[in-house]
Amino acid sequence: MPIHKNSYSKSDRLKSKKSIEDVFKNGKSFYEDPIRLVFKISTNAAAELKAGITVPKKKVKLATKRNLVKRRIKEVYRKNNSILKELVHNNELTCHLMLYYQSNEILLYKDLSPKILLLLQRLQKHIEAKVI
Repeated sequence: MPIHKNSYSKSDRLKSKKSIEDVFKNGKSFYEDPIRLVFKISTNAAAELKAGITVPKKKVKLATKRNLVKRRIKEVYRKNNSILKELVHNNELTCHLMLYYQSNEILLYKDLSPKILLLLQRLQKHIEAKVI
């Protein structure tokens, strides 16, 4: 499967209930207010990077606002996941991650972007350390 830069297609999404539960139960996490990045890395023959995004109803009541936050998070992730994809595919790892929004207020794209970038960089360093 070729690596597409700047994509977050259906095949890149973490949708399996079992996988999501496994990530939250057995995964590690990084936190950068208001987002928690929960991830699980394993070594399998099938190299894949799958991500899910969740905005709890408890924090953001209106569905339109939740969807707005999800769209903003997806866009930041889509624009900045190519390095992670390459790292995972080159080292034949399986990486499942969830971006979990934990704030009551709706942040702008420009405020979310540096925080998600920082989390993705920390994950990248963690993967590199695991490989070496």
